[in-house]
Amino acid sequence: MSIARAEGDWRGVMRDVRVSGSRVTKRATHGRDKLLREVAWLKALPPRAAERFPRVLEVRTGADWAEYDMDFCPWPELSRVLVDGTLTVGEAVGGTRSIVAFAFDVLYADHHRPAPEGFFHASYVDKFWRRASAGRGLSARFDRLCAAGSLEINGRLHRSAAELVRALERDTELLARLNPPRVGRFHGDFKFDNVLLEPATNRFLLLDPRGSTVTGDADSDYLEDLAKLRTCTRGLYDLVRAGAARVTEGIDGLSWEWALWAKPALERFAALDAWLSEELPARALARGDTDWRVRWDFVTPLLLLANAPFQLAPVNPRTEDIALVLHATGVRLLAEALERHGTRNAEVRP
Repeated sequence: MSIARAEGDWRGVMRDVRVSGSRVTKRATHGRDKLLREVAWLKALPPRAAERFPRVLEVRTGADWAEYDMDFCPWPELSRVLVDGTLTVGEAVGGTRSIVAFAFDVLYADHHRPAPEGFFHASYVDKFWRRASAGRGLSARFDRLCAAGSLEINGRLHRSAAELVRALERDTELLARLNPPRVGRFHGDFKFDNVLLEPATNRFLLLDPRGSTVTGDADSDYLEDLAKLRTCTRGLYDLVRAGAARVTEGIDGLSWEWALWAKPALERFAALDAWLSEELPARALARGDTDWRVRWDFVTPLLLLANAPFQLAPVNPRTEDIALVLHATGVRLLAEALERHGTRNAEVRP
């Protein structure tokens, strides 16, 4: 059974958010249909799940736009307080524990069905190729990094993203393990920049649910959400986006150092990554998911690689640095996953 593509334009929803008194209005012009799928998803949530998402107050549409109103929430964005040092390590772990517990105990607790044949390839591998193609030509710096046959990343040599993905595609036994046993309700963009958190109480609100997968399905692998979270804890997405990486480019490689101000945040993200790695085994095995680690290890870098060209809007030195570091991090993690899970000739070379 094949899965049709329904991602639409690779840049997603072009939207603006406005605050007026006690209301927030989220508007989309390009990406109108995606916004309406988000609204439909929010309205269909069961009551226990809906408590942790914005309440849709009013929806307005036009021929080429859509918008909806939600209640204003004064809590800070979790990404910001993780990066700027407002949260302690204990508060960061406590807040994340509450969010992950809600996801497993409520959001993922019902509405399951067998995963379609070819789900992993259509959702993550095909998406990588589409994003790589669509991003070509936007930035000479990014093109040069992607076109290199091998990449030296912080002093270690790796094969290119394209070569690593081709190695994955050749391993049919591994691909079979990567298809999840079931799909169900999911958030779709489960990252810290889509969470509002009240640190004193660990109350939170989840923003910007996707409403559907890149193939147009309403259901996905729950590990996609946890892999999105791992792009933050291990891929350091929030710090990269904050401009904390000081990039140096070579002929066929890239290196970076972290700004001094980022050191406390690096410690917080390391603690979160350690906690997440300890928490997930019992959660996944309770669902009878024995291959969860394999999928987690591959979905995380594929999401980073697909996200990297998305950052090139607009193209400037800052967004290029972000795209370069996210791409290189994706290459490193994908090489490690291939080495760990048995694909030949995909090892990391010193």
